[in-house]
Amino acid sequence: MSHPEQSKSEIFVGNTKGTTVPAYLSSLATARVGKQAFELGGEKRIDPNKMRPLFVDRSEAGRYDAIMMARFKAINQRSARITRPVPEPLGQLALLPA
Repeated sequence: MSHPEQSKSEIFVGNTKGTTVPAYLSSLATARVGKQAFELGGEKRIDPNKMRPLFVDRSEAGRYDAIMMARFKAINQRSARITRPVPEPLGQLALLPA
């Protein structure tokens, strides 16, 4: 996926809220927030007060991926702890005599 504001050495990683690089990416020296975000098709502009494009230099792509995977795993683990067990299927009720 590309974005009109990205340079040849950058990767467009998605849109972000706010005008500054998210705190969890502050360790990336090349992460930057652009000016104009677009919807998925790239035709409709998103209000810059709501979303802006986020870019990372290709040299830090591996570090970006590691940060995002760690965040995903942490969210996934938290979700697993708070999710209640799935109840047994109720299919046995159909087998009970009327």
